[in-house]
Amino acid sequence: MPDYSNAALSKFDASDIATINSRRTDRDINKIIESTSDLQEKSLHIQTVVRMLKYYFDASQSTGGYVNLKDEHYRCPGLVGNDNSFVPLYEFVEVIDESIDYEIILDAFPTLTYSQISGAISFLRKLAQFNLKDIDVDEYLDDEFVNDRELLSELRVALADKETERVLNFD
Repeated sequence: MPDYSNAALSKFDASDIATINSRRTDRDINKIIESTSDLQEKSLHIQTVVRMLKYYFDASQSTGGYVNLKDEHYRCPGLVGNDNSFVPLYEFVEVIDESIDYEIILDAFPTLTYSQISGAISFLRKLAQFNLKDIDVDEYLDDEFVNDRELLSELRVALADKETERVLNFD
């Protein structure tokens, strides 16, 4: 039986084999570099989340510990009522927004606009949505809203009633 391995090897010289090994090594090294880069990125993300969580925890402790970062709510900040019910801080901020008089804020900061005040409150609400699952609460609530047929039906009726009222009271 002929020895094909020697015949095949005779067609390659050492520099060809070195080139093949070099290419393979380059690919392997590039894969390792990419993996390392991905790991560094994930590590930075984890460090950022841990820093934020520590900041929120320290802020809660320094203000009386009323705001909780419960594990079962993915560390989303909130208050615990007397009945042990959890009130997410972003909902609390919504009620504050509905309760405040923008004119008082404008008196204190006359160079601001209504849009800026509303934007600042929205920013605070967004900060209050922090959670370890990285769930976008607004997106989740929007999806719930869009799929609530009863609520959408009520809105259609209310808008139709408003349109009827506008037409009937047209001067």
